[in-house]
Amino acid sequence: MQNSIPLLFVHFGDDWIRGSEVCALNLLNNLDSRFLPVLWTNNSAMASAARRAGIAVEFERFDIAVSFDSSRRRFNLLAWAKQRRRAIQLIKHYQIQLIHINSGAPCQWVLGAARQCNIPSLTHLHSPYNLHDRITLGLHVAPYIVCVSHAVSHALLNEGYPKQQLSVVHNGVPESLDTDQNVFSVKQYLGIKQNENVVVSVGSLIHRKGFDRVISAIECLHRQQTHCHLVIIGDGPEKTALKAQAATLGLEHYLHFVGEQPDVAKWLCSDVDVMVSGARSEAFGLVLVEAALARLPVIAPNVGGIGEVVDHLKTGILYVSNLNTPPLLAQHIAHLLSDSVLARRLAYNAYRKAKTQFTVAANQQSMEQLYQKQLEQNPTQAHSRLRALLRPVPSIIAHIKRRWLSISSSATQGSTL
Repeated sequence: MQNSIPLLFVHFGDDWIRGSEVCALNLLNNLDSRFLPVLWTNNSAMASAARRAGIAVEFERFDIAVSFDSSRRRFNLLAWAKQRRRAIQLIKHYQIQLIHINSGAPCQWVLGAARQCNIPSLTHLHSPYNLHDRITLGLHVAPYIVCVSHAVSHALLNEGYPKQQLSVVHNGVPESLDTDQNVFSVKQYLGIKQNENVVVSVGSLIHRKGFDRVISAIECLHRQQTHCHLVIIGDGPEKTALKAQAATLGLEHYLHFVGEQPDVAKWLCSDVDVMVSGARSEAFGLVLVEAALARLPVIAPNVGGIGEVVDHLKTGILYVSNLNTPPLLAQHIAHLLSDSVLARRLAYNAYRKAKTQFTVAANQQSMEQLYQKQLEQNPTQAHSRLRALLRPVPSIIAHIKRRWLSISSSATQGSTL
């Protein structure tokens, strides 16, 4: 379209399509015709998906100026200069008028390029960043930040980032789920008897997602003679350890690792009974929204942004995440499996909330309003960079004090032995 606004969408991430990539592609595919997106990414899977949707793509392997590896902190000046120069080239080539930085890493080189070209930008954070990364990535000098949950925003706001330059926009899920047309049976597919209960859990098989806690909860249920199956959708480095845990607990027959699935909604809309999360931390909880749209009751820990998705005993069950998680989780699962009225009520309420608050349309509308807001502002009137750089100083001092006290305490204990 002749009057479309060229938008540079910069995405950095691993070479897969998961939560943040899905949300980014949903946004790019549904943007109003006023915006003409160009995706610049190091993610080949995402680049391919965007090209298939007719979106202009610039794919390249980013040289990261600041390492995220805590054991090898470094700053690569040449990589920083190269990426910044490339950003300026793309801005000029596509006549970019607005930049969407999708994750904190590209801030290293894109923020400076945007300032040099006098182009407005916003930074979209899909997870909380630790103090080191908030400082080295330059998040405090970002002219505008969008967080996927209030939980993600807390550290920045506590360090003095201006509230008027930050918005929370929850992720959105397509409204295409239709449980009335479900023809897929998990029980039939996995050879589970129709009268047996099935719990499902979804995510990357990593420590943070807490699948080990869900497996332990299932073992607690079996010890209480409440037998049910657990279907785990996803893959990752902990798969072997989780299978070993299941074997040690004698649950091989009741645990089903089905790997990554291209259509998770199909599984959630099937004949499973409860969706469970064992996450130790979570920025938002996109799969919980998918479960809500599938009218599936959910049980999840009250960590991170999950409390913004699930209202305890209204749209699901929240539990306290601690060392006692497995037996507590088992208790909640048994409760929902035995109380079908409560399960249906929670699932229905969650469905209504998801349909009004967590859709792609709602996410798109909010993001487009923020785009327009940035376009109407003068980038040269951004907040003082020096003042912004000083914001984390109290946090740095507090961190140093905690480290010093910890070292002092350890030394004192050692001297008394």
